[in-house]
Amino acid sequence: MSIISVYIFIVFIIVYNAVNGIIDASNNRQLETNASAELLSKDSEELLLSEVIKKVVNQITVLDYNSQTQTKLLNEISRSLDRLESRRQDIITTIDRSEVRLSHRLDAIKSDLGKTITLQEVIRDDLDKLEKQQLVSKAWILDQLRGSVAKRNVVSEESETKNPLNIVSPDIEANLQVVQTTLNSLKRSNNHIEEQIGDLSNNMLTLINETTGIANRSKSYVESKSFNSGIRNVLEEMKKLEKPNVYIKNSLLDPNSSTNGSDFAKDCKDIQENENFKNLSGIYRIKPIGSDEPLFVFCDMNTDGGGWTLIHNRYDGTVDFYRDWYDYKYGFGNIASEFWLGLDHIHRITYQDIYELRIDLEDFEGDKAFAKYNAFAIGSQNENYMLKLLGSYEGDAGDSMTYHVSMPFTTKDNDNDPMIGSNCAIEHTGAWWYNQCETANLNGLYLSGMYSKIYTGMYWQDWQGSSYSLKRTNIKIRPIHH
Repeated sequence: MSIISVYIFIVFIIVYNAVNGIIDASNNRQLETNASAELLSKDSEELLLSEVIKKVVNQITVLDYNSQTQTKLLNEISRSLDRLESRRQDIITTIDRSEVRLSHRLDAIKSDLGKTITLQEVIRDDLDKLEKQQLVSKAWILDQLRGSVAKRNVVSEESETKNPLNIVSPDIEANLQVVQTTLNSLKRSNNHIEEQIGDLSNNMLTLINETTGIANRSKSYVESKSFNSGIRNVLEEMKKLEKPNVYIKNSLLDPNSSTNGSDFAKDCKDIQENENFKNLSGIYRIKPIGSDEPLFVFCDMNTDGGGWTLIHNRYDGTVDFYRDWYDYKYGFGNIASEFWLGLDHIHRITYQDIYELRIDLEDFEGDKAFAKYNAFAIGSQNENYMLKLLGSYEGDAGDSMTYHVSMPFTTKDNDNDPMIGSNCAIEHTGAWWYNQCETANLNGLYLSGMYSKIYTGMYWQDWQGSSYSLKRTNIKIRPIHH
């Protein structure tokens, strides 16, 4: 029994080991299956991640391409904006130039109109005088005829029925014909002048209409421009003058009290001696000795006793002072605002008496100063309007004028300064009695205070220096015998 038991035990052991082997093999196969599944799962994840990365790279490529396209588009838009800005600036520049040209043309027409009106008044006065002389001549002829008839006592019935003028002597009749011809000629001249006035009025209306169109076109580009309203409000411009109470008067004097043999005063001091205008600053007409016709001037009747004739006035830069010889000779600007009276007029005025000179200055902080010289005169055109006479200085602005004594006047197109190889008017953008070159440049550029390019502004070296362009300057003259 024991041997059988041993065999059974051995069989049991063998079976047990076999079963365990089967179980272990099964477990190993399961582990291998799990490992294979895990490897397959990892491969799938890597494949999926690779696909995702490819899609992301593709999207980045597309975004980069779109970004480059947008950058090109933005650059094109920027260039278009630059072109539009350049075109806008060109339009603004064109409008500004048109405004300046129209302003100059309007000033010239106004000046011509004033001269024409003055000439018309003179012709009308001459017509009135001729008509009076003609009436006196006719009366005298009739008296002579009556006396002749009384002496002769012989008159035929046929001669009694005739007009007494038919027996006028040949000399008297010739004189009458000359007077009549002159009268008719003056009437024709008067009619012609009236036609010219009509044409000038039409031209002024045309200019105003053109100015209105320019103002409307420029409104969308330059909001600060208001040229059209400035034309319509000339009286408002007058208020910007140092003396705002502008008064316009013909300034005719009593012929018996006139100092220059005409019905006009020779300067503003002459006008001031008329009690009606004693303290009334404004625009008047004067006729200096030697002048062919009167001219408009601004008279300062308040500063330092009054009686001053302004020859230069600047306060806002609306008038361009960088001009040629012709403009400085005959004058430019608007007597009611900014202007230069003209070297020819200044010479005629200072030639008729001994005049003093006063220069008033103001900066952009509101500070004021003045320079005064007790004598002033300039030469004729043949002398290039040389600064021939300048007296002693007084004031609080400093003496920046004496350096220019004996110097001829220089403009950008007429170089008379002693500088060799250069023109001070061009170098310093002005016009003046330049030496080498200047200590004052009151006809320089209007630059609104401190500026970087030295010597080019409207400056007075001994007050604020040559790097500061002043806000307001005016130059005026007055006879010293007052």
